[in-house]
Amino acid sequence: PAKWHPWESCSGISKAYGNHWMENFDATMVMTEKEFICHFADIVARGGNLLLLVNLDPQGALPEVQARRLEQIGAWLKTYGEAIYATRICAPYRTDAVDYTQSKDGRTVYAIVKEPAAEVTLACSLPDAVSVTVVGSSVRLPVRRAGSRLVVTVPPAYAQGSLPFALKCVGEI
Repeated sequence: PAKWHPWESCSGISKAYGNHWMENFDATMVMTEKEFICHFADIVARGGNLLLLVNLDPQGALPEVQARRLEQIGAWLKTYGEAIYATRICAPYRTDAVDYTQSKDGRTVYAIVKEPAAEVTLACSLPDAVSVTVVGSSVRLPVRRAGSRLVVTVPPAYAQGSLPFALKCVGEI
């Protein structure tokens, strides 16, 4: 955007703002792993930071359901954190299916695919000579042009998965 400024979202894993006794009995009171990853990726893609709130129980302990969710989120970030940490905004920032970030030097674009599919269409500007891989893998994925967009063929293990994953697109932007 012409006038970008830093911003922060203060939100929690819990759908309640503060301690709610039902969280220990009703897992729907806490964001699912996919809901949280999509929420986080959307914030980062639009140039924001996330101040993550966790709700402690009346004894000051972290409820089990929230602890489990934090472990799941940590595992996802261990694999795909490259697409989140120390990145910058990248137009078009987000679509319904994909959030975009880029490296500080602008040579690498990351596409965080929120809705896994056999083919993913990337709406960001990418050069003709681009190498696309899944973050953490060195295997180049097949790509084809569809007008100004790039269509990536996704391996079945990711296409049939239930969680978001990140693509790494390397080229001169």
